[in-house]
Amino acid sequence: MCPNISTIKTDISVYNERNRRRTEMKLKCLAVLAGSLLISGAAIAEYPERPIKLIIGYSPGGAADAVARIYSAALADKLGQPVVIENRPGAGSTISSAAIAKADPDGYTLGMASGTLYGIDKYVYNVSYSPDDFTPIMRLSMSPLILAVGAESDINTFPEFFEKAKANPGTMFYSSSGIGGSPQTSSLVLENAIGTEFTHVPYKGGARPCWQLRRGMWTSRLVRQHLCCRSAWAGK
Repeated sequence: MCPNISTIKTDISVYNERNRRRTEMKLKCLAVLAGSLLISGAAIAEYPERPIKLIIGYSPGGAADAVARIYSAALADKLGQPVVIENRPGAGSTISSAAIAKADPDGYTLGMASGTLYGIDKYVYNVSYSPDDFTPIMRLSMSPLILAVGAESDINTFPEFFEKAKANPGTMFYSSSGIGGSPQTSSLVLENAIGTEFTHVPYKGGARPCWQLRRGMWTSRLVRQHLCCRSAWAGK
């Protein structure tokens, strides 16, 4: 149930043009901040002397992984050292967050996290860290959520989705990238607004549930805009 494709393409073009210069500036700032974070004196001039690790809490192929790989490649070019992606999916990305919190503060371990790190994590999971254990550098991206169904679905509009969900509590399945993430919590808000119940199927990232949604395994999914559009443009 993506919006009109031509509208999406226009929106993305405007969004990309508006954020192109911001992204370039972020890369420059990120390179400087990565080099100065918790490093002082002569060490700054020598940094980095070895590859840098970038930990993310989601599986390869999803939105977070895509963003991480774009920035890691550009950051490696700026710093002159490889930036190696380490995917540690599971438990709503709290496994990766715990690893980042325990890493040596030497500038060679960076992490990419979602807003849940500073919000819902401690209420959903028994985490060993707090927001104070991290030093935020900058916001890398924003990606709106779109309610999507497979191309073969009999649902074509939101009113149709609403009526079907209202009349069939518990029988409509939706997938997400994990418990506690924004797709899942937003689905709970939608569920409450409609006054029905969905059946949740969590994963360790966004790529696989998107692939299965296209094949009709799930009724719907709140999916990041760029993943939805990629499938919609292909008619899937």
